[in-house]
Amino acid sequence: YTAADITCLKLGETKVEITVGNKPSTTNKKPGFQRRSVLVFCSEPAKISKIDIQTSNQGSQFKKPIGNPKTGRIMVYSYRDFKLVTTVKDKEGRTFDNTSSLQFRYTFSDDSMAKVGKPQIVTSYPTQEVSSIELPFKNSQVIYPNGIKGDLDVQVAISGYKADVLKSVGVEVAPDIPQPPEAFEDMEDYDYDDEGELIVSDNHGVAEEISLTLAVDAELEMIYDDKRYLQNSN
Repeated sequence: YTAADITCLKLGETKVEITVGNKPSTTNKKPGFQRRSVLVFCSEPAKISKIDIQTSNQGSQFKKPIGNPKTGRIMVYSYRDFKLVTTVKDKEGRTFDNTSSLQFRYTFSDDSMAKVGKPQIVTSYPTQEVSSIELPFKNSQVIYPNGIKGDLDVQVAISGYKADVLKSVGVEVAPDIPQPPEAFEDMEDYDYDDEGELIVSDNHGVAEEISLTLAVDAELEMIYDDKRYLQNSN
């Protein structure tokens, strides 16, 4: 296996050609080699396509977050921290492989119910094939509930670029990025396509909201019991 680090310095796309082969020697004047080309896209973030909710340090006795079909909200524990894992795409629908230069902002509908944890420390993971080759994680943020039951809305927004990350690769001036909309404002003025996806506009920034219910064990168990009952009855 071989790998190369590619760093985006400005917006656009480019072709990266990777050639692997033996060096010429006295016994091998014309060694064989293989050549492959890869397109690299350096894009602006256009939308948050998905926010996964994961219970931190989850054991078998704790349930995964589950949707409540009656309310349309996702139920999580009111006393256990959880992670929000964000998927970002560009305007062409391509998923960002690395979001380490983006600044994410988290806003709660009720600040008394939860708080934002420290930024993630481990930002990459080793590949199965070669442990020395690491790939970046998606952006992940720990949220700490305060033990209060009830509904909680969360807005995840991209508020700009991290100047220190850009400077570390030689970019002195961060590009301008549209500011995200105010949290929990009326979304009726936004345009959507036939599949319900937000139509990306240059006039507003990137944000997505999720609706949660912070609950205790018995309340999550009730939703899981209802789900199992429906599955067995079918």
